Amino acid sequence: MSEKSAMKCQGKTGKEELNNSPFELYFQYGTNKERHWNFDQIALQFKDCVDCFEVLHGKEFKSCWIFDHSCGHDRGREDGLNISNMGVKGGGKQATLCDSKIIADNEFLGPHNLLLKVKNIQQFNFQEGDDGPYYLNTIQRDLRKNNVRGRNE
Repeated sequence: MSEKSAMKCQGKTGKEELNNSPFELYFQYGTNKERHWNFDQIALQFKDCVDCFEVLHGKEFKSCWIFDHSCGHDRGREDGLNISNMGVKGGGKQATLCDSKIIADNEFLGPHNLLLKVKNIQQFNFQEGDDGPYYLNTIQRDLRKNNVRGRNE
C-alpha cells in the first residue's frame, strides 16, 4: 500500500530522506497550500513512524497505533461499492466491483423487493445472461448485448 501512496505523493516508490521526526508533522491546510491530509500521506507517515520505532526499540516490542482520521471520501477498496464506479448501462468498460452478501433480515430489504433474499450474493456488474438496464425495452437490450459481445471478442 505504501508503494502506491509513494507514487501518488512523490512520483517514485523509494523513501524520502527523513530530516525531521515523522511522529509530528505540520502542513499548510487548504486548497491553495498543501491541500488536505489524505490516506496516501498518512500511509507514508505511518511507514516512516514504524521504521523509526523499530530502529529505536528493535522488534522486541509490539506497538499499537491509533488514528483519528476518516478517509471516507478519500480512499476505499479498488473494487469497493462506490457509486462513481458503478456503471448504469450495460456494455462498455465497467469497473469490477466486489460482490456483497446480504446479511440483514428480510425487514431490511423491504416488502417490495422480490429478487433479493437474505444470504444471497448481490453482484454490481452486469453478468453474462443478465437482462441489462431496466429502462431499455427487450429489443434495445438484445441490441446492446450483441454490441457488447462484438466489442469483447
